[in-house]
Amino acid sequence: FSIQFQNMDLPKIWSQVPADYFSSGTKTNFLQKIWHGRKLKAVTESAGIEKANVLVEVGSADGSFVNSLSKKIQLNKIIAIDPYLPPLIFGKKKFRNIVFIQADAHRLPLKNKSADLITILETLEHVVDPYGTLLELKRIIKKDGSIIVEIDSGSWLFQVIWFLWKKFGKGKVWSGAHLTFFNVELLEGLFKKAGLKVEKKKFFNWGMGVCYRLRF
Repeated sequence: FSIQFQNMDLPKIWSQVPADYFSSGTKTNFLQKIWHGRKLKAVTESAGIEKANVLVEVGSADGSFVNSLSKKIQLNKIIAIDPYLPPLIFGKKKFRNIVFIQADAHRLPLKNKSADLITILETLEHVVDPYGTLLELKRIIKKDGSIIVEIDSGSWLFQVIWFLWKKFGKGKVWSGAHLTFFNVELLEGLFKKAGLKVEKKKFFNWGMGVCYRLRF
């Protein structure tokens, strides 16, 4: 099915990223393997649970990360949502345990209070309206559920590495993809504005990444 985007330039930006970028990158690129391995550990520890009924991953790409997470946390149902169709098609062929949905993070096709756990990983900086996206996540999470937000910390070290990664590494495909540049203070202010409480906060990858567990 087709969906309408709030920013019509976004599909052009997304098309720079190969459909198998995450699946292949974590196998063939040493730096990506390190980053995502430590990210998996941080997300697992931040979730702090052994099992969940329904997990919704927003900004899932091909689903490779949430598939790895499913080996750490017992999940009865996994819903992977992304607005860009090619990685979803790729992921659907590879991961039979995941339900893939093409949708805009600002308008999720899910019922109120339908998710036990939501993960939005390195995604909030790519959406048109981060605040509106958080409100949408708040709408679909159950009262006793958790939202896991993982993102770069905006530290000076990350900024240097990100510049070099985009200029000389495989990060060239992310040109123009960051619509908002966050730091920890801005991010936590946004959580507070959305009525979300930080229950756990964890830095990883030498402080370049930060992972939060949120509740309301």
